[in-house]
Amino acid sequence: MSTSEYALEFRGVSKVYRVPNSSLFARGEAFKAVDEVSFAIRRGEVFGLVGESGCGKSTLGRIATNLIGDSEGKTLVDGVDARSLKDLSSHIQIVFQDPLSSLNPKKRIGWILEEPLRIHKVGDGESRARAANTMLEKVGLGSSYRKVFPRELSGGQRQRVSIGAALMLRPSIVVADEPVSALDVSVQAQILNLLSDLRDDFGLSYLFISHNLDVVRYMCDRVAVMFAGRIVELGSAEDVYSSPEHPYTRQLIEALPKLTPRSRSSPGGRREIAKTVPVDPPASDRPALRNVSTRGCGFYARCPFASGICADRVPALAKQPGGEGRFVRCHFA
Repeated sequence: MSTSEYALEFRGVSKVYRVPNSSLFARGEAFKAVDEVSFAIRRGEVFGLVGESGCGKSTLGRIATNLIGDSEGKTLVDGVDARSLKDLSSHIQIVFQDPLSSLNPKKRIGWILEEPLRIHKVGDGESRARAANTMLEKVGLGSSYRKVFPRELSGGQRQRVSIGAALMLRPSIVVADEPVSALDVSVQAQILNLLSDLRDDFGLSYLFISHNLDVVRYMCDRVAVMFAGRIVELGSAEDVYSSPEHPYTRQLIEALPKLTPRSRSSPGGRREIAKTVPVDPPASDRPALRNVSTRGCGFYARCPFASGICADRVPALAKQPGGEGRFVRCHFA
């Protein structure tokens, strides 16, 4: 194991895409899906990354696992540049949102779990089978499932298999990209508790990507809020949720469902859900139109406190006084 303090580090990571042009010979417009992102995940830590769809959080997770190349900046896994690690998959793995699409539908569960060991030439057939059986027990299924096909399992069971497959090489960090959003609510808590148990058993760190703020608050030690490709707020989960500093973070927290008492005439004294929904993002916020030359704060068009400086100058992600490790990207934080 590396002696690095951090399991995963992003240092000024950016990713530029080009939007296809309607003309056959013209170059498409360039936009930044990820813009100068820097943070580090400590060993044993669950680090949450939240934001609305299209903000760049899944792109960042795929950059960490080398599923997306041609990024700028540096990504370190266990203290080593991810692009120079020949055995990167032994250090970092990813669990996707939809387990059915990430599992080979033509192979049985035992084969799927043994595949990483075969690829990396770990052990012989007998030892790989034992390792697969042990992992099935660890994820709460049992060795009887090794002869089952993915289509024969429920969504929660398939996600357990995906998690088990990700851990077969004993990585130090797992990128969990919306790992419970495709599951029934009744199953989500089971998978979250499984992830917590495996964190303790295997000494894991997690980059936990989600748009569900309640889930992130439950799971994570620290949270980074991402908007339009940039980190706009970072701190402990409790600090960010109890006293959000960035206007976008405040909108996210205010948009969470809130229980309010009904009138006294309501039968049974039941409670109803009231929800405040943020305004629809203007075109300038959408990833396909986020030009690399765009100036100023990305949240300018939606911010109730914006002024002239916000349109012209990108605010720095600055450390805030009074809170350890609290950072906010706002001119008026």
